[in-house]
Amino acid sequence: ANLLLQNKIIAVANGFGEVGPRALGNRSILALANSKELSQKVSMNCKNREWYRPVAPIMLHEIAEKATGKKVHHLSKYMLLDFKILPEFQDKLQGVTHINGTARIQTLKYRKDNQFIFDLLKYLWKNHKIYALINTSFNKKGEPIVHTKEGALKSAIKMNLAAVIINYKLIKLEQ
Repeated sequence: ANLLLQNKIIAVANGFGEVGPRALGNRSILALANSKELSQKVSMNCKNREWYRPVAPIMLHEIAEKATGKKVHHLSKYMLLDFKILPEFQDKLQGVTHINGTARIQTLKYRKDNQFIFDLLKYLWKNHKIYALINTSFNKKGEPIVHTKEGALKSAIKMNLAAVIINYKLIKLEQ
């Protein structure tokens, strides 16, 4: 949390990787979602993607309902749906709000879904009023998502990340 609050970009490689089309918190690159500059840095510098490709937020279910002003469908836990972000929240989520005012939100409603990310989001909200984090897959453009401890460390170094969390252990990479 402290590194994220310093506008650092970190990665997570905890437990088993997810199955499906999205990184859902076990193989993710994370950064604060309130900065367009950070989202561009994640896309262009870390992932080597085009500047215009949006990144998605991960947030607590209750925060998503606050930011969208409506009930959020349970499938949002898989980052499958776009939601209109209310104008008063777009600045707080500027790094993940698309040009049309929407975001492809991933929500966590229950701690059991991903204890590590849930606790991190809960801490950031309760103590710092951070609404969401950027959550994108832990890989560079054209490369597979990392699967091993060695691959996670190698990719984090190659992407010039501040740190990587591997199986719940923080490994700082920059001074």
